Amino acid sequence: MTESPVANFHGKWIAEDYGRQFVSNLKSNDYLAGACAAAFLFWASAASAADLPSRVAPPVMPPLEAAPYDWTGFYIGVNGGGGIDHFGVPSNGVAGATAFTGFTTILSRGPVLGGQAGYNYELTNLPIIGHAVVGIEVDSDWAGVTGSSTIGTLAGPATFGTRFEDFGTARLRVGYDFGPLLVYVTGGFTYGSFNSFYSVAGFSGSQNVTYARLPPRSQAVGIGAEYALTKNWSVKAEYIYDAVLAQLDTVPSRTPGAVVSFSTRADYSIIRLGLNYKFGLLSPPAPVVAKY
Repeated sequence: MTESPVANFHGKWIAEDYGRQFVSNLKSNDYLAGACAAAFLFWASAASAADLPSRVAPPVMPPLEAAPYDWTGFYIGVNGGGGIDHFGVPSNGVAGATAFTGFTTILSRGPVLGGQAGYNYELTNLPIIGHAVVGIEVDSDWAGVTGSSTIGTLAGPATFGTRFEDFGTARLRVGYDFGPLLVYVTGGFTYGSFNSFYSVAGFSGSQNVTYARLPPRSQAVGIGAEYALTKNWSVKAEYIYDAVLAQLDTVPSRTPGAVVSFSTRADYSIIRLGLNYKFGLLSPPAPVVAKY
């Protein structure tokens, strides 16, 4: 049986149509596969990049700044330095059978060595000045400040001298601190012991005197500076005008064969260096402040 031309054409058209659809499907599957492959590669690349070290520098934090030094607290320490005085000495007396009068000057100088203890309190939020340091200090020192002078008299050579043996003070201190540096003025009570001696025409004598008088008859005033090396240790330098006996005082001395009277004083300029240790007792904790 012979196939008709119409049927043959229709079959060829159907076959070609299925062929085109098959090729189109293949192409669509290729696109899908390509998209899946691209997505997989992107995911793998992102995961791999997440495992790599970051090239971004970490944030730089500002350094911590320690709180300002606080001077509040008890302290003890040692000191050492020297003292000096220069004054005139009028004298008169009878040595043997000879009366005499005279005048000389004495330069006394020598070392001092001792210790001190005290308490400082730092005031804050003050008007105008902001803050200040007030305190009290007591000290006691051995002294080797000695001087003498010899003059000629009708009775013969006459030597007069004085020796500062020990002294101590109880003073207020008021100052202003520039962080670890404290600058202060000071003043208060003082006491002292000294020895006055003489020798005239073979006769000699001496007298020990201790003075402890209230200001203004006896006083200690001065200035100083102290620097904190650490939280507990500090060094200081100070000048003290120690007027144990500022006015000339007559020292009568009676020995067999001689009666001698001369004037002396104990009025010294003292320069000292010191080392202090501050305790944490009654001292507020020092917080650490960070600046951002």
